[in-house]
Formats: sequence, C-alpha cells, structure tokens
Amino acid sequence: MNKKIPFQNRILAFLISILFIFALFFSFFALPVELKLFNPLSYSALVTQDEYLQVLPSVISETLVFQAAASKATTQIDLTANKDTISSIIARYIPVELVQSTFDEVIGQMFSYFNFRIPTADLKVNITDLKTHLATSSSEIGEEFLATLPNCQDNALEGLNLNSNLTIQDLPFCKPAGKNLDQFERAWGMAFEDMFNRLPSSIYLANVIAPDQNLPDRYFNAYSLVRWGFRLLPIVTILLLILVAVLLRNQRDVMWKWCGRLLIIVSGVTLLALVILMIGFDQFIAMLLNPLLKNMISGFGSVLLGAVQDVGFQMIILVIISALVVMGFGIMLLLAGKFVKPAAAAASTIEVQAETEPVEIPEEIPAEEPAAMQKTVIPETLEEVEQAEKRRKKNKKNDQE
Repeated sequence: MNKKIPFQNRILAFLISILFIFALFFSFFALPVELKLFNPLSYSALVTQDEYLQVLPSVISETLVFQAAASKATTQIDLTANKDTISSIIARYIPVELVQSTFDEVIGQMFSYFNFRIPTADLKVNITDLKTHLATSSSEIGEEFLATLPNCQDNALEGLNLNSNLTIQDLPFCKPAGKNLDQFERAWGMAFEDMFNRLPSSIYLANVIAPDQNLPDRYFNAYSLVRWGFRLLPIVTILLLILVAVLLRNQRDVMWKWCGRLLIIVSGVTLLALVILMIGFDQFIAMLLNPLLKNMISGFGSVLLGAVQDVGFQMIILVIISALVVMGFGIMLLLAGKFVKPAAAAASTIEVQAETEPVEIPEEIPAEEPAAMQKTVIPETLEEVEQAEKRRKKNKKNDQE
C-alpha cells in the first residue's frame, strides 16, 4: 500500500531542519574546542618554542615588578618610574628552566579553573623558587640598574658618610665614579634582595589577567552555562536529525535524500566559511580578543594572543576534518535515497504487471484411446455394473480359449 507523508509532517520537518542547521554548524566546533582550545597540553607545547621563550622572561619580570608594587615589597626603589628598566634587567636573570616550569604551572592552574576543577580562590602560582634564584642574583641586578643611572655631579656626594652602611634612600639617584662605586652597587644589590625576599610566595592569577579581582566571579556562571550547553549541542543535533527522519519515515527515499542534503549543505557552507576565516584568522582573533587583553599586564596579553592564534588555527583544522566527515556521511545518505525504490513506483509497477500479464489457457487434453478411457471410467449405475461384469467374464473366456 502506498503511504504518503502527511502535510503537517513536512512542515514540522522543515522547521526542525532550520534548527538543525544552526545546531550542526556550532556542533562542528564542540569537539575541537574541548580537544584543543581548552586542553592545557596544547599550550604547554608552545612554551618550549623559541618564539615564546624569548618573550616569556619579560612577562615574568613585568609580573614580578607589578606584584612588588602592589604588595609594597619595597619602599626604597621607585618601581613606578623605573618599571621598564627594572623589568628588562630582571628578565635576563631568569633561566629557561624556571620560565618553563613557571608557565607550565600557570597553564595548569588556568585551565584547571576553566575546566571547573579549582575555585577562583585557588587560582595561584607558586614563585618561591623564582624568588630564591633572583635573590641570589640581586647583586648583579643592582649593578646593572646602577649602570643605567646618570653620572653623579661633583657636589652630589657632599655630606655623605660613605664609611657607614648606607641604604639607597641615603644615596643620590646617580652613578658615582671611582672608589664610591662599590658602595653604591652594594646598596642597590641589598635593596633588590630585600624586594625579592618580601614578595609573596604565590601570585594570584586574577590580578595578572585583569586588575578587577571580581571579574572572574562575575562572569563565571555565564561561562559555565555556555560550556555546558556547548557540550550538549552535538547530542541535541543528533536528536533533531532523528526527529526529522521519523517525520519522513513513510517514504524512505524522501527521508534519506532530505537528511543527506541537510548534512551536505551545512557542511559545505561551514567549509566555505572556514576557508574564508583561515585567510584572515590572525586578524579575526586579534579583533576579538583585543578588548579583553587591554587591561592585562604588559606582555602577558601579547603572549596569550599569540597562543590563542596558534592553538585556534589547529582547532580550525579539526573543525574542517569534522565537516568533511559529516559531508561524506551526507553523500552516503543521498546515494542511499537514490538506490531505494520509491514505494509509489513499486506499487504502480505491480499493478501494471497484474493488468498486462496474459492469462495462460491450459492446452486441450489429448483424447485417449478407448481402452485406456474404459479403464479410467468408473461405473456409477447398477446396469453399468452388470454390463461391466459380463464384459469382464467374456474377455476372460476368450482368453482361456
């Protein structure tokens, strides 16, 4: 029997297909986002690259200077006026091993927070080893900083008792010459050593990411809901496709072709959009993140921008692979719809065959010989029985003679 798809089923299938198009487009990004963008291993691999190893020491030094100024670790050094000079000097004394270990911990803590494994209060990085190493190099740091100061005037040292233990607060902000240089270097070295020792043992990363400490908590609930919905989106997309198939199940060929075309169209449009995006991907990420990075510590924003661009490009490659796989599945469904014989066509073919097929008339039964026919004739009346008995006796008598 020929089954037709009800009109209301077609309307519902069309409306659900519109929802499916948007759901499938965003579903392409769900798995790559989890595997790449929010995977700490993607960023840990970047730390070992020379491009980042050249920049990361300055990021750490600027963070330390910012933390020293915020925690008032020193009152002897004007960190605000000499921030850039001090940061550049400190960066040269941070070894590669400490850079990698520090940023591995930063990445681990940040993504533990982004992946809902630690609360905001625990978003901290331990800098004890970094403090200890810099404190042992404080004399060299003090000497380099003193070398950047202008030379002292002739009367700048008048009235100073250079034989006593002077602090940099007692000294003029200049570089002396001759025998007084050693005492100035010693005073500046002690000042930097005190600054490093007074730094807190851990840095709260929310202060590095944004000056407003309440910013992470303010948007955390919205971020959690978006991530939750993004993880559920592929399941919702599959359910929508199944619902479309159920509405069109009366005609299998229509169902296969409809679903196949949906998958092919969405995948094709996604691939085209991704090709356009890849041409200007760096500009797109910069345009998207620049408003969020402007409040970060100098250097950290540029590193984060570069890391997101590198990892984001890898993520786009995974999205393209996902779209190609879905497109291949859609082509299979479309081919299946072409090979499935429509129900209406099958029914009409059977009816035409039934009407046009000739009826075979059985051939006439050939006439049998009288003797054979007599053997097959069964007597029905008493007279016929008596005649048959007489005929049998007569034949028997003739046979005896």
